[in-house]
Amino acid sequence: RDPRDILISIYFGNFDESVSYGFDPEDIAHWLSQYHRLMDHWKRLFGNDIFDIDYDELVDQPDSTIRALLDFCDLSWEDQLLGNQQTSEPVRTLSSWQVRQPLHRRSSGRWKHYAQQLGSLAKTLAVDKPSAP
Repeated sequence: RDPRDILISIYFGNFDESVSYGFDPEDIAHWLSQYHRLMDHWKRLFGNDIFDIDYDELVDQPDSTIRALLDFCDLSWEDQLLGNQQTSEPVRTLSSWQVRQPLHRRSSGRWKHYAQQLGSLAKTLAVDKPSAP
């Protein structure tokens, strides 16, 4: 997923104060860059054991993307993986309402509405970096 979209998602996530970095775009950009730095490290050590999923590919081609992940993990396909199961089980994440929705593209490119406000953060986010998901 484009790091700018991740930043926007975190910023508008209404986290409580325990996620103190979530209130300042510069802090979010800093921690996203640290995440990428850490993942680069793990990929250097265990590259063949890490499976990256491109968010836009998952949304555009869920069947083939999920099948590739399952193959990587040596798991079998289940038709329910593509369905939108309604469950009453609690979900305790920022995306609690999203897990009950079908896959969609509304979150892709959302950052463009805030391009001016993001300004120089693109450099911190390493947007042009080839390994950024």
